Amino acid sequence: MPAGRPNHVIFNLGPVALPPDTEVSLETLKEARLLHISGKSRKLPLKILAGNGWAEPRVYRAAAFSEAAIEAIEAAGGEVVLLPAKQKWTREGAAAKKATEAEAAAQAAADRAAAWRARREAGKSPAQEEAVESDPGVNGKVAEDDASDSE
Repeated sequence: MPAGRPNHVIFNLGPVALPPDTEVSLETLKEARLLHISGKSRKLPLKILAGNGWAEPRVYRAAAFSEAAIEAIEAAGGEVVLLPAKQKWTREGAAAKKATEAEAAAQAAADRAAAWRARREAGKSPAQEEAVESDPGVNGKVAEDDASDSE
C-alpha cells in the first residue's frame, strides 16, 4: 500500500462489550458496533494489537496479531486464530484459475459425451430415453390403442 494508508483495521485488546462466550473477530466487532468501518477500510483485514495488554479468555480471530497481543491472549487463557490472508491477484494466478476452469469444463463435456455414447451403443437415442423416462404411460397407452384396434 502507498505510504500513509493503513494495511489493517486496528483493534486494541481490552475489555470488550460482548457476551463472554463470543469470539472476537472483524464481523462480531462490526455487529457490536465496536468498530466503525467505512470507505476503503471496509476491505481491510483485522489486526489485533496489545493496547493495554489486558485480554479476556476468548477466541480471537484476525489476519494479524502483534507479538505482545498473542502473549497477552495466551496468558489470559484465550485462543489465537490466524486467518489466511486474501490472495493477491496476479496475471499468473488468473491464468492458472482460467486453465483449471477450462479443464473442468472439458472433463464435464467428456463425461457427457461418454454417457451419450453408452446410450447410443445400448440402442437408444438420448431423445427416446428422455421420452420414456418422462412419460412412463406412453407404453401402456400404445398397448391400449393396439387392443382397441383388434376389437
